[in-house]
Amino acid sequence: MIRMPGTAGTGFTWQLASPVCDVLPLAFSQQLETSKDGRVGGPSEWVFTFTAGAPGSCPLTFVYHRPWERGVAPAETRSITVEVIGP
Repeated sequence: MIRMPGTAGTGFTWQLASPVCDVLPLAFSQQLETSKDGRVGGPSEWVFTFTAGAPGSCPLTFVYHRPWERGVAPAETRSITVEVIGP
């Protein structure tokens, strides 16, 4: 499970930009409101849940962007490599 913080009311969203690999397929993703006072559009968290497949490594890249903006660089990009060990 990978969690990314953001702000829902800005229109920005985290998306998995790299193709999903057989080693670590994406099971599901969701956006959770994390505001302490229940305000809509405040702090949020995007949660990506993966299922370990075969042993090996899988590079993952996430972008924080407004999906409708074409030709605009993401506000943030994060990359990690996940290593799945054993069956």
